[in-house]
Amino acid sequence: MKKRHVVFVYAGGREARWASATRADEPTEFFYGAVEMANAGWDVGVLDFQDQPDAVTAKLLQALLGSVFPVRVRAEHLLGALALRSKVCSADVVVLTTSYLALAVGLLQRLGFAFPPIVAIHCGIANHLPTRMKQRVSSWVFGHQESTFFADAEASAITSMFKIPDARAHSNAFGVDTRFWTPADSPAGGDYILAVGNDARRDYATLVVAAASWEMPVKILTKRTIEGPLPANIEIINASWHRPAVTDLELRDLYRGAAVVVVPVIESVQPSGQSVALQAMSCGRPVVLSRTSGLWTGADFSDGAELVFVDCGSGAALADAVQKLLNQPRETELLARNARARVVERGDISGFVNRLAKICEKAAAWHGGHSSVE
Repeated sequence: MKKRHVVFVYAGGREARWASATRADEPTEFFYGAVEMANAGWDVGVLDFQDQPDAVTAKLLQALLGSVFPVRVRAEHLLGALALRSKVCSADVVVLTTSYLALAVGLLQRLGFAFPPIVAIHCGIANHLPTRMKQRVSSWVFGHQESTFFADAEASAITSMFKIPDARAHSNAFGVDTRFWTPADSPAGGDYILAVGNDARRDYATLVVAAASWEMPVKILTKRTIEGPLPANIEIINASWHRPAVTDLELRDLYRGAAVVVVPVIESVQPSGQSVALQAMSCGRPVVLSRTSGLWTGADFSDGAELVFVDCGSGAALADAVQKLLNQPRETELLARNARARVVERGDISGFVNRLAKICEKAAAWHGGHSSVE
């Protein structure tokens, strides 16, 4: 039986790292299942998407038709999607891991260009309110691809906003590589508080307020600009996934050495902070996370048993929650051990991949009778 051929397309930074993706010193989760599906017997290709910002063509196309492009899509994305076509045309299914990629390729597919069936991984669409025209065009595109979301709340919001058929919308909670993100051989209370993350949902202003009340040093690993003045105990380590100031091994050591990992985020239906929270918990460290309407956890993780939730935007609540963990080392270590066990059980990347593979199988089966692929 011929292997199913799936191509994963990323916004950038993955293709060069694919050769080392299965090494023990590389976590697999930011390939969104490509590693695990390859190991399971799929014929997997990996590509980085390249925008095509031709100064004249892109500007003219954007000026003429930009108002009717799907949400988050710009002319350079459409030109890039056209260039991508020849690289994915032989696939049974293409997994597009960013919303603007999925909607750009999807628009071309709806206009009659030959592409394989699309499985899209969406996150953050709800933060971009569309015009009526963009909403209608986006709905037309959404209805022709399999859309996955990291949390029920975001799936519900986007399904309603864009009238996506229920059969085309899927909640699929993210997971992490628990074989890589592991506790230290001899876990012990750390000597700093750690925060990690670059996305626009991070609430570092609230963290700065809270940090002023802690005597312990605070390390923040981010490329985001944090407005000052900052308390003397805060250290900023500038980094992003594409240009890391620390390696994955060094990040794991940072998690392992933290007394507490804090993940402050602003209110949103977008599930934010999930990878950092799960990585830190998998490393056996206590986590304090803002409770938002977009929490991906559902009933998988319990407040006070595997992690601690605090109200969004409250520096006092964040300060108190962290200080309580610092003041109760025995209870805190029990919570951290529970966190590791629960992530292995409910938050490993394998669960995410198993669900994604079923969606890809559905799309690939649909390919035979309905796709525009020739």
